[in-house]
Amino acid sequence: MTKRIFAAVIAIAMVCTMFAFASSAETTTAAPETDLQGLVEGAPTAPETPTETTVTLAAGSNYSWYGYLNALNVIPDTESEGLRADGTPYKVFLTELLAIMNGNGAASDAAYMNSYAMSDGTLLKDYVQDTYGAYAYVLRGGRQKAADYWNSKLSVSLALGTNSYTYTNASSQTAYDATAYQAAVDALVAYMANTADASCFDVENGGGRFFDQRSKYEALVAAVDACAATAVQPIVDMTGLTSPDYVTQLLITFY
Repeated sequence: MTKRIFAAVIAIAMVCTMFAFASSAETTTAAPETDLQGLVEGAPTAPETPTETTVTLAAGSNYSWYGYLNALNVIPDTESEGLRADGTPYKVFLTELLAIMNGNGAASDAAYMNSYAMSDGTLLKDYVQDTYGAYAYVLRGGRQKAADYWNSKLSVSLALGTNSYTYTNASSQTAYDATAYQAAVDALVAYMANTADASCFDVENGGGRFFDQRSKYEALVAAVDACAATAVQPIVDMTGLTSPDYVTQLLITFY
């Protein structure tokens, strides 16, 4: 009888021990799962890659008569190609500038210069920004010149703002080879940098940067042309097409 009681006690003790061990195992494995869930929930999300980049150019601060003189001298007096000859935008700009100097004076401030109208009614500031700018590869006209060429060759458009430009990032377009497209973007950024008003009106003689700007524009044209040559050809959708010719119909069927 004593042996039976002793055996029963041992059996009960073993069951309790096994139950305690199982409970302990459940508690131990639950903690890592909870911790892992907390780490996942608290992990920062990866930032979205922007599809476009907008570059804002430095606005000018010297729109006085002397500021306009700086912009005029973007084309240096050392040029030997007739860039300052009669009939050129340079000569038209110079003639108006001299008229102001002989009239209101070289001390004319920004308010006077920016409201000055040429004989045909065009504001001098607009002529300088657009016509002279395109001629000298600077200012608003210089930017428009680049945008016009870019958009005439590439389907991924370049947009101009008041004093900025926006282009699609290479990683966000699939129309052209990514490397060739990035090379075109790099050439664009290099050219656009010195089209800013600050680079012309605020710098003595506009840096005399005409030839440098022209070279950068030519590099841009070359890069855009190279990029355009990598255009991905679209797949022709022949769904629903039929042909009475047996061979042609086979081509349509298995295209």
